[in-house]
Amino acid sequence: NPMLAACWFAVMKAGGIAVATTPLLRAKELKTMIEIAQVSHALCDAALAADPKSETAAYNKAVTLQKLGKLEEATQAYQAFLADHPDHAEATLNLGAIYRATGKQAEGIALYNKHLKKDPYNSRILNNLAVLYRDKKDYKSAIDKVRTLLMRDQKNIDAYKNLALVYYDQGKYKLAQTILANALTMAKEQKVNDPDIHVNFGLTHLALGDKGKAMGSFKKAVEIEQENKNKAFVD
Repeated sequence: NPMLAACWFAVMKAGGIAVATTPLLRAKELKTMIEIAQVSHALCDAALAADPKSETAAYNKAVTLQKLGKLEEATQAYQAFLADHPDHAEATLNLGAIYRATGKQAEGIALYNKHLKKDPYNSRILNNLAVLYRDKKDYKSAIDKVRTLLMRDQKNIDAYKNLALVYYDQGKYKLAQTILANALTMAKEQKVNDPDIHVNFGLTHLALGDKGKAMGSFKKAVEIEQENKNKAFVD
């Protein structure tokens, strides 16, 4: 494609870095590339563009705006999209993430609770809702949402991490450690390397005055993070 080659060289001449993809990649796969490469601009063959009024195009527009950091525009795009597709969980989660990032926890809570009326056991919605309640120091509601999730999915690692942080915020460090131990057990059973568990362990050790164990936990988290990055690069 001569135009593709011209665009590539134009990016090079402008001092940028070009990351070429194929038209076979889906939005989820492109999202990963955008995050890793920290893409700020995108060029697309007009022949591959979807109908601008289609569900896919509208959702991708909102995702792209969010990844570019244009959160106000992304918010409007997600709101418009959800007005037509209210049951779309990914759009709900993304908009909720923007609300949290911009300090609008109340809007995020209302959004998630609205979705749960039709999808009451969505694990990701429940977890993210618990996070927002924790932000607002409404620990009772946060615990309620996590327990609702664990009743359906007793091996949900994120639920254990959420619950541990709720107790950590309340100064119940030993209880938080017990719950984190459960999260670590679940992670080992599922062969998941989750650095956040060790970071949270480190925070509890630090709060209890054990700097040695805290440093050990933080070091383990860094090692796992590096392992995950290396694996992602190889894959």
